[in-house]
Amino acid sequence: MTVSVDTYYAHSARASDGEWHRLSDHLEATGQMAARFLAGVGWQDVGQAVGLLHDMGKYTVEFQDRLKGSRSQVNHSLAGAEIAWKHYGLHLGEKAIAKLMSFCVAGHHAGLANGTNGRVIKSLEDRLKGPFPHPDSRWKREVTLPPVARPHCFELPDSTLGFTLAFLCRMIFSALVDADYLDTEARYGKKGPSRGDHPSMMELASRFDRYLDHKMAATPATDLNAIRASILSHVLGKADADPGVFTLTVPTGVGRL
Repeated sequence: MTVSVDTYYAHSARASDGEWHRLSDHLEATGQMAARFLAGVGWQDVGQAVGLLHDMGKYTVEFQDRLKGSRSQVNHSLAGAEIAWKHYGLHLGEKAIAKLMSFCVAGHHAGLANGTNGRVIKSLEDRLKGPFPHPDSRWKREVTLPPVARPHCFELPDSTLGFTLAFLCRMIFSALVDADYLDTEARYGKKGPSRGDHPSMMELASRFDRYLDHKMAATPATDLNAIRASILSHVLGKADADPGVFTLTVPTGVGRL
C-alpha cells in the first residue's frame, strides 16, 4: 500500500530563503516550458505532457526520504514513463505517441533507451520492468494531463516514417531535458556554467577561420591535401549561395565530387 506524505517536493531548500521546491510547481513549469519549445512543430501538447510526467516518481515516500538525506537510490523517471504508456497508450489508444513520450520520460536522466535488445543501454521494455516505486495517487489531484493530437507525420510512407519518428523523439527529449534543467536552475537563482558570457557568432567564425588558416599552413603539400584545400575553398565560396546541390571538378583520376 502506498503511504502518503503531507507535501511532495521536487528539490530541497534553496539557500536564499530555505523554501523547498514543490513538486507540482516544478512539473507545471517544466511542462509549460517544454510546450513552448515544441510549439514550432505543433507538438506543444506533447511537450506539456512529458513535462508533467517526467518526475512522477517523486510522488513517493522513497524519494521524499532521499531529499531529506536518505542514501537509498530511487529511480524517479520510470513511474512517469509507465503512466505515459498506460494513459495515452492504453486508455486513449495513442500507442505510438505514448511510446515516444515513454522513451523521453524514462531517459531524461539516464539517456534515451534502446528500442529492443538493450545491452550496454537497456531497452525501454527492460527499464519498465523495474523495480521502481509507484507514485501516490495524489498526483491525479495535482496534475491534469492534457489530450494529445495525432501528428500528420504518422501518415508518412514507411520509407520515411521511421527516421521522422526517431528525429521527433530526440526533439521531444531535448525539449524536456532543457525545460527540466532550466526550471531547476531558475529555482536556485543562478545560471549554470554552460550559459552566460558566450562569444558572438562573428567572433566564433573569426576563430574558426584563423584555425583553418593555421592548419592549412602547417599541412604538407601533397596531392590529397591539395584536393582537400580545393574542396574547402569551394564550400566556403558557396556559403552565401541558395541551398542546392553543388559539384566540384578535381584532378583527373580522383573523380567528381
